[in-house]
Amino acid sequence: MDIRSLPLGAGLPRSRCRLGINLGIRLTAIALGISIPLAAQANTSANVPHSPSPQLSRAATSEPLPDFGSPRLGQQLEQYLQYLSRVGRPDVLIVGSSRSLQGIDPDVLTQELARQGHGNLRIYNFSINGATAQVVDWVVRELLPPDRAPRLILWGDGSRAFNAGRPDLTFAAIASSAGHRAVATGQRPTPAPPPDLGERFAALGIGTYAIAAGCPIEGWSPVGGRLLDRAQRALTRTVPCQDTITLRALEPPAIAPVDPRRFAMDPLTPTGFLADPRRFDPARYYAQFPKVAGQYDGSYVPFRLDGPQDQAARRLLNHTRSRGITLAFINLPLSRDYLDPVRLGYEQQFNQYLAATFPPNGGRVLDYLLLWPDARDRFADPSHINRHGAAAIAQELARDRTLPWHLLHETRDRPSSDPI
Repeated sequence: MDIRSLPLGAGLPRSRCRLGINLGIRLTAIALGISIPLAAQANTSANVPHSPSPQLSRAATSEPLPDFGSPRLGQQLEQYLQYLSRVGRPDVLIVGSSRSLQGIDPDVLTQELARQGHGNLRIYNFSINGATAQVVDWVVRELLPPDRAPRLILWGDGSRAFNAGRPDLTFAAIASSAGHRAVATGQRPTPAPPPDLGERFAALGIGTYAIAAGCPIEGWSPVGGRLLDRAQRALTRTVPCQDTITLRALEPPAIAPVDPRRFAMDPLTPTGFLADPRRFDPARYYAQFPKVAGQYDGSYVPFRLDGPQDQAARRLLNHTRSRGITLAFINLPLSRDYLDPVRLGYEQQFNQYLAATFPPNGGRVLDYLLLWPDARDRFADPSHINRHGAAAIAQELARDRTLPWHLLHETRDRPSSDPI
């Protein structure tokens, strides 16, 4: 029996249905820690149509976000604010450049962690093309809503993001944008208010009458499993029922994809990931692009690990440590075709820098640089992972015992402002 195929109140006497709905919504709200004004409770009968809340109406007419000097940042920010409103604060936030954007699959990571008994964690990939340490620091400390901060940040990247010997064009474009100026005056972008209680039930595929009647609910929702359990325990003690409701496994509330044409960027998954299907073929790749030796690579020459990028990394480490957020840097894999002796020498310097900078300041380092240098089928090009490699990285992370996965799902009590 699929409750979404039935009309509201189907199979129940009108008086019992109306009483049950009012009581059920109130009890469910109590179970969720949501406050419903008495006037609102009086309008929750089965034959009273639902009207949109003023908050949602205001959100629908809100002005577009200002330009932030980076098309990918604009695309990510618009989608992430929708994610916060529809799904809630992430347990894990992935940050970094394009290497992380297409190099760590958040959905595979969620699935692998669930298989290991860590619950269905919320994981979003907020990586941006060209992001350096300065960009990541600004995004985490200044741009994103501080009251929705994750418990764990996975920063996936490499030495390029820390090399102060090269111009930081991405941060320069962001710093000169209207969006950056707005944030500097305290105008942080904020997510729209979450859907009202009735819309939240609808997003979970649950008829209000079924919850109100206290019917036993079979099945499980990756978004609302704990919600159903808490609400059902409260309701079955109060309202009798003659039926059992079976729920199909439900997907998270839909995130409307941001139209990539607006930003002239490839589309992202609802969790911010760029799935790159390409497989690195050296013969075909180097027929299109010249093979540049390490001593002529502007990502390495000149090579400096002091200066503004180092200062930004240390600011971010201090910020996360002071707020009880775990920050782990993942040195993402590079292919052997890319790692010639010159580049490998610079990467060894970078590894020494990471070891001297992150652990003493509360951070963690996971060195995946040489994880599979000859696995060309996991690379899109010599220095970027494809979707198959991104899934493999997610599996490696899920198996990593140095990351506090157990703490994330054991203490996953959300503030009442989070959507269910």
